[in-house]
Amino acid sequence: MKSRVYLALLCLVGFQFGLTAAAVGEERSSHNEDAASIPRKRAIPDAAAQRKAVNQIRESLRAEYAKAAPQARQALVIQLLNAASDAGDNPTMQYALLCEARDVAAGLGNPGLASAAVDRISARYEIEDPLRMKMDALKAVARAVHTVEDAARLAEICLGLVDRMVAKDDYESAAEAAEAALSAATASRDRDLAERAGARLQDVQALLREYRRVEKAFQTLAANPDDPEACATIGRFLCFFKGDWDAGLPMLAAGGDEALKALAKRDMKGSGDPELQSQIGSDWWEVARKNAGMAKDRIQLRAIAWHQKALPSLTDPARAKIEKQIDEYYSSKGLPAGVARLADGERRKVVRRGNKLYLFVGAYMSRPDAARWCAERGARLACIANDEENEFVVNLALKEVGGGERLWAGGTDELEEGNWRWDDGSPWKFAKWSPEEPNNFGDGENYLEIMIENHCWNDTSGDDKLFVAQWIVR
Repeated sequence: MKSRVYLALLCLVGFQFGLTAAAVGEERSSHNEDAASIPRKRAIPDAAAQRKAVNQIRESLRAEYAKAAPQARQALVIQLLNAASDAGDNPTMQYALLCEARDVAAGLGNPGLASAAVDRISARYEIEDPLRMKMDALKAVARAVHTVEDAARLAEICLGLVDRMVAKDDYESAAEAAEAALSAATASRDRDLAERAGARLQDVQALLREYRRVEKAFQTLAANPDDPEACATIGRFLCFFKGDWDAGLPMLAAGGDEALKALAKRDMKGSGDPELQSQIGSDWWEVARKNAGMAKDRIQLRAIAWHQKALPSLTDPARAKIEKQIDEYYSSKGLPAGVARLADGERRKVVRRGNKLYLFVGAYMSRPDAARWCAERGARLACIANDEENEFVVNLALKEVGGGERLWAGGTDELEEGNWRWDDGSPWKFAKWSPEEPNNFGDGENYLEIMIENHCWNDTSGDDKLFVAQWIVR
């Protein structure tokens, strides 16, 4: 229970901020607000008004600011965020509260809270470059991170920032974010995360080099939207490097390269005829042979996408030829051969995340049978490294089934009760047990299941369950 002194202090803050005592007395985790409640964006308050508001905040919460313990600093961030939610009628004070929450969270080395504060600022105020604001906050977080868990979370947020910056064609900032992700991933000592961040950095650096090479074409197109050479150049960049085929195909179709122009038009038109689908895939495969590096890979993936549409309806020898082509692609990329051997419908549902591939398997099996199914295909039951991966696996299942299902995962304490291990031998450094779990109820609960309804874990002995298979990309 809160002390009367503590509540009195909050009420004093509420009075000065124009809040109600009842509102500030509530302890809400409001940094995940409903977007519908966010008002129209406002202008950033002037510097003098900001300074005055910050001084008021720090004076009113002097005792809280003086506490150095991490738990107290985190509580201060939540307090500032909650107060900001109720300061909507005072834009200057609200802005100052959010900036203080951002800065205290960054100094604490808490990437999640710092990122949440920036998201609120950019949702409410006319920030010229919200992504730059977030990048600057995350750089401050990086200087203060002191746990491997926070380092991993920082890396994941930076990787998400990379994608948003690439979407805006801000490749220099994307490279900066990718470098920050790699540094944080290395500090987290998560090998898979570091490999994913390193691969993303290489991709972004290649994108940046290519963008600089074709930048003049964008300038040309701005002056002359019908310039065929500029259209072809930009179409190649968008499709073959950025991987944005929706935007790039129309550019190729308007370009001066007649062969690519015809193929782009056929691709855009599409077809329900398996033979025509296969032909489009084969034609893209031939284009890929004339390219190298990132461009070759992007084009081959486009070809495979068309081939996989056609495969269920094809017969040998056309079918065998395409399957061999897909197998060769996987082998050249170090991808597991077991993926290529999946049934057509299964292969199309394989999803890549970093250096891992995932497949939701909608068949109920015992734990041993599910593990055997995976092993026969060069996979294993999903082994979970962090909360982001746990959410990814759950959401992958939710695309196919309802929230009442449970999934086998690759964790067990069968060898030694209470000593949980992952099937792939990776360190057990993350867990998301439900309250009072694992409890080994009735003895023999030696296997890990994920409960889709709350995204948490339970130990079980086991009825048949669905599962997610996982492959490592070497």
